[in-house]
Amino acid sequence: MNKRKIKLNKSKIFLLGFLVCIFFYASTLIMGNFVKLYVVSEEKHDIAIKVNAKVRSDLNSNSDLLETYLTDEEINLFEKKKSVNIKKDNKIFSAYVYKIYYNKNQNLIKFKINQKNMVKASTNEQEFDIIYSKTYTYKIPEKSIVVKDKMKGVYVLNEESKHTNFVQIGKILDTKEGYAYVDKVAESSSNDISVNKNVKNFDRIILKPNFINTNIKIY
Repeated sequence: MNKRKIKLNKSKIFLLGFLVCIFFYASTLIMGNFVKLYVVSEEKHDIAIKVNAKVRSDLNSNSDLLETYLTDEEINLFEKKKSVNIKKDNKIFSAYVYKIYYNKNQNLIKFKINQKNMVKASTNEQEFDIIYSKTYTYKIPEKSIVVKDKMKGVYVLNEESKHTNFVQIGKILDTKEGYAYVDKVAESSSNDISVNKNVKNFDRIILKPNFINTNIKIY
């Protein structure tokens, strides 16, 4: 009688285990069909800094000067005669670095605007975007980026295995409206050869990665 009960119990345990496996497989299969993905795109992007600046008339020429103070990190982005674009109120006008006066974290820089009266001269500070570079970047949703082992990256779908791999991304050059604009060259913060270091154009990545969707097949 006891042997029979033991056999029945083993059968029930086996059946329960089998049903759990089927349920788990079915659940992951269903979840794998509903994971939202985002296609990485390459995009030319303006790299800029925001400044509060004053605009003065240049008495020696038919142009205006935009003056502002920059930190040591910001001033290193510029050199004398460097061409830039200045943006205000959705209007963009060209300028160049006229003069730089270095002073620890209070560096005065003057931009000469190539056309006069492009912006109203005023002793009051106004907000401007100084566009100092244009570069091709990867456009990636900020919510797709995670930190793993002190590295920033995304989970890229392997189209053959249907699993995802953590891929390190390059330096984030700018963020805007929920998107990060990422340098196409990944940072070399890891010497581990098993770490993928380059996201690519048209890679499909998990939009909102979590413990579950990064460990299941995605269809």
